[in-house]
Amino acid sequence: MKRHDIFTIHAAPFYAYRKQVILRQAQKLKQVFPDFEILYSIKTNPFFPILQTISEFGLGADAASAKEVSESRRAGIPSERIYFSAPGKTRDELEDVIGRCHIIADSFHELDLCNRLAQEKHAVLPIGIRINPAFSMEGTEGGPSQFGIDEEQLLSSHAFDDFPALRPTGIHVHIQSQILDADQLTAYYAHVLTLALRLEHLWDTKFSYINFGSGLGIVYDPDTQKPLDLDVLQKKVSTVFDAFRPRLQAKFLLESGRFLVGESGVYVTEIMDIKISRGKTYYIVKNGTNGFFRPVMKELMTKDQHTPAPAEPFYTCPNISQVTLLADREGTETVDIVGGLCSRYDLLASNVTLPRAEVGDRLLFTNAGSYGYTLSPLLFGSQTPPDQLWLEHEIDI
Repeated sequence: MKRHDIFTIHAAPFYAYRKQVILRQAQKLKQVFPDFEILYSIKTNPFFPILQTISEFGLGADAASAKEVSESRRAGIPSERIYFSAPGKTRDELEDVIGRCHIIADSFHELDLCNRLAQEKHAVLPIGIRINPAFSMEGTEGGPSQFGIDEEQLLSSHAFDDFPALRPTGIHVHIQSQILDADQLTAYYAHVLTLALRLEHLWDTKFSYINFGSGLGIVYDPDTQKPLDLDVLQKKVSTVFDAFRPRLQAKFLLESGRFLVGESGVYVTEIMDIKISRGKTYYIVKNGTNGFFRPVMKELMTKDQHTPAPAEPFYTCPNISQVTLLADREGTETVDIVGGLCSRYDLLASNVTLPRAEVGDRLLFTNAGSYGYTLSPLLFGSQTPPDQLWLEHEIDI
C-alpha cells in the first residue's frame, strides 16, 4: 500500500500513529539511559494501543490523573512502575490509587491528605515528593512554580514531623521540557543528584527512586533546531551518574515526555471548501481548532509577528508542524488553512505555500503524536470534566 493510500481509505479527520517510530524512540532512550527506568508520559498521548505497546516494551508510566493510573493498570503496567504526579489531587483520587501506584505529593496539603489516609488504614505510606528546586534548567536561581514544594521549605530535619504516617521514599524534579542541549541536561541531572544527597542526609533516609522528569526534546523545525545529540548525551550522562552512583541506592527514573510519540503521529483532515476573499485564498477544513489545537495556538501566539517564549505544551516554536497536500496537483498557491468554527482564530496555518488543491483533497500535519488529540481543556491529562447544571428557578449568585 502506498503512503498516500493509507491516509485516503479512512474517513477524515483522524490521527494516525506509527508503532515502529515509537519503538525506535524507546530503544534510543534505553541505549542512552541503560540503567534507568523509563516512564511513558501518558498525558502526551493516552491512546490505549500506545499504552499497550509501552507496557509490552517494559516501560513504566508517568500518570497525571487517577484515570491515567487506571489506564496504565489496564494496559498491563504493574503498580510498582506507575508514578502518579500531578498538582491538586483530591482525597478521593488519592484513596482510589493507594496500593496501585507510587504517589508523589505536590504540596503540604497533599502530604496532609496522604497522612490522614494512612492513619485511617493504620499503615505507614511510602511517599514521593515533587520539589520545586532552587535552580533553573539554565543553572540560575529557581523561581516560583505551581508545581511541587519549594526546596527551601523542605530543608529541615523536621519537615515530616507533622506527617508521622508517611515515609519519604523518593523525589521528583521537573522544571522544563523540550530541551535539545546535552550539556544543559547533564548539568541539570547533576543538580538533581546533589539535591537528593542533601535531602537524604538531612532526613536520615535512603531514597528508593529519584525522578528527573523529562526534558528530552524533538525537532519541530529542522531549519532552526538541531536534534539532541544522543551520543554526546550518553557519554556525559554516564560520567555524571558514575560519579554519584556509589553514594546513592535509588533507582533513577526518566519521564519520556514527547520524545517517544511526538514524531510518530500525523493529523489528516479534509478540505471542505476553497474560497478567495480580496485576494487571499482560504482552505476550509474539517476540525481545525476542534481537531488539532497546537497549530492554532502557534498562530495565536505569533499573530503579532513576534516570537514569544515557549509555553509548553501549547506552544513550542513558530514552525511546529509541516503541512502536506495528499494529492498530486499542478502549480502552487499561498493560502490560509482554517476550520469551520465561527471564529476568525480557527486558523491552523497562515500564508503557507502548497500545491493548488481541490475540494475533497486532504491535508497532513506532522508532529501530531504528542499533545494532539487530547490537548484541549476537557481532555488534557485525562482529568474528570466538569458537570453542567440546569437551574429552573432564579437564585442569587
